[in-house]
Amino acid sequence: MQPLSDQASSFVVNPVEIGSLPPLRPNDSGEFVPPSTLDAWEAEVEAPALPDDPLVWEAARTAQVELAKHVPVDTWPDWGDLSAYLPDNASFLSVIVDPEAHARLRQLFLRALREGSVPDEEVVELARDPESAQDEVKAAVYRMVLADMGCQTDERLERVEAFEDSTVYVDPDETPEEEDELTDALAHIGTLTSTQFDPFYLYQREAQRHRLLSAEEEIEIGQAMEASLESALNALAAWPAGISRLLGAVRAVQAGNLPMRWLCAGPRHDLPLIRDTDATIDAAPEFKSPTSAVDDDTEGDPSSDSRSETRDAEFFAAAEHLSVVDVALSQNSPAWSEARSLLASMRVASTFLLELADEAPLDKSDAASDFKRAMDTYRRKREWMAISNLKLVLFQAKKYMYSGQPLGDLVQEGNIGLLRAVDRFDWRRGFRFSTFATWWVRQGIGRFIADKCRTIRLPVYVFDETQRLVRESEAFEERMGRAPEPREIAATVGLTEHKAAALMCMALEPLPLEETDIDVRMDPSVSHELIDPDPMETVAERELEGAIDTALKCLAPKDERIIRQRFGLGGMAEHTLDEIGMVIGVTRERVRQIEYKALAKLRHPTRAGLLDPSRVRSRTEGSEPAVDAADRESGGPVPTDPTKNMLPIGPLRMVPIAVNKALRLAERVKATVEDDRLGSSGKIWVRADDDEQAHMQILIPRLVELGFAREAGKGYWR
Repeated sequence: MQPLSDQASSFVVNPVEIGSLPPLRPNDSGEFVPPSTLDAWEAEVEAPALPDDPLVWEAARTAQVELAKHVPVDTWPDWGDLSAYLPDNASFLSVIVDPEAHARLRQLFLRALREGSVPDEEVVELARDPESAQDEVKAAVYRMVLADMGCQTDERLERVEAFEDSTVYVDPDETPEEEDELTDALAHIGTLTSTQFDPFYLYQREAQRHRLLSAEEEIEIGQAMEASLESALNALAAWPAGISRLLGAVRAVQAGNLPMRWLCAGPRHDLPLIRDTDATIDAAPEFKSPTSAVDDDTEGDPSSDSRSETRDAEFFAAAEHLSVVDVALSQNSPAWSEARSLLASMRVASTFLLELADEAPLDKSDAASDFKRAMDTYRRKREWMAISNLKLVLFQAKKYMYSGQPLGDLVQEGNIGLLRAVDRFDWRRGFRFSTFATWWVRQGIGRFIADKCRTIRLPVYVFDETQRLVRESEAFEERMGRAPEPREIAATVGLTEHKAAALMCMALEPLPLEETDIDVRMDPSVSHELIDPDPMETVAERELEGAIDTALKCLAPKDERIIRQRFGLGGMAEHTLDEIGMVIGVTRERVRQIEYKALAKLRHPTRAGLLDPSRVRSRTEGSEPAVDAADRESGGPVPTDPTKNMLPIGPLRMVPIAVNKALRLAERVKATVEDDRLGSSGKIWVRADDDEQAHMQILIPRLVELGFAREAGKGYWR
């Protein structure tokens, strides 16, 4: 066996070519180890460029032309006749929560296809969802899809009685054409009603993504916003174009083209008063909603008006001084310090500064750039504070869903209040921002409801007063068992009797004149003139007016005027003796004497026939002269009813329309009616004791509502 050295010498390795493996070489221990992969290759030498050959170029061009003529052979079936609809946007398939409701909706659309129209009542019924507040939206979607199908909705009623079944049989067998059209229609409804692209759904999802801020973070953001505004005002004091734009806005406000609150934020210590609206506002029975207090655009508040006048005068004085100050580009000059001091005293609103920052990029000066940079920082911090509290707005808006307004609109108004709170937040006062912002959010929502909840809009401060009167009236009625008089409710709320009566009239909602039998459900305080009266009563009223006018023409013009003003005749309001005396320039005692003599003339037998008892109707029933404190103290002969001083007539009572309708209903159901209203007893008897009959179950509740009392064995009387 040869030694290792001899074995190694026996291996002869030829020189390798480029790209081949290197030879095996022994390591330090004498073993032959193959080289690593990375060391096994050597760099390739780049080949030299070939010389231009026209023949080669021509051959390549010819080959390319031949390749372009190639046509692929497709042996698969032809799919050209297949039509497929691919939507532009992907959407989730609507989940059928209630298969029965889906089947009824398909049946309704099938009926619409076959008949051309369906009752709108059925559409509204299918759109009703007890777990959602979007009934009107769904009904509108159904009507739109029906219109796209060439169908209509009408107002026909398919039931006669209230509890009658109005279901119409529809043959469930569908033709292929009907099936395709119904499937497309229902799929389209699912797309339109899907919440995937609903803006309010996206808003809620976005609001839940942001966490609430801690107290330290709120203070940090408040400090950053304040520092940004200070930096912006520093740059504005050295920016001539910005000062010019500010002075132009001041002139627009002075001319009345822009509101003052858009330009001036007011002093920080004079923040608007916000009242607890939940404790002071109470709406009518059919709608109870808290409204908000009045903010910096308060109407009808004298103290607020005086503060606003003082603020405006100081603002315009500072602006006038600023207009004569030379704007210095250097922030170390006295002119700049003076301009900066005037800007601080003007308390320019952040809304104006943000709009001015949008115009700053048009100016290439350093001051404009600094101003833009500072306001961008302020905007980012402001948005951070607002976005972090969007959940607060959503929480507050859900409390007002009973107002009848869409939740999205309530949230939008609440967001406006939230932005106001962000602009007015003062971190030095030590309270959390959410505590401060809650009042502004509620204020924005409350003002929106006050504007939208009534058919006839009232100013917000008037709406506040009317709702306070309604609340006090309800409390009085609960204690006393009757509705309060204007003087009683006026003493409770601290208003004059005249103003309280006017506000109580404003609190009433308009009533539809075309609604049938509305007198049974209407408020007792509503005048009967809102309803078409009985023709006989109309004639009687006109005869009474003519009789009174004829009798008063027998008096002297001065006496006639006093009688009309004293008793409120001819459309006039009732006046006291003092009020009449101030108008005609005499004492109250002289007015009393003239009134007494005029009534004596009317009682004369030659004129008494003009006021025959048969002509006296409800217009004079209950008419009494206005009595003030002086009348009660003097104890003079003030008549309480002009008819009592004319002729001794029998007991006349007003004949309500509702009572007449109830009596006619009683006669139709064969109940015995004894009407002695013009007789000695003045009572009405309805002999209706058979409560088991169906028609009596309709009559008796109506009699009870009109004040009839039941007497066992006899019936109902009033």
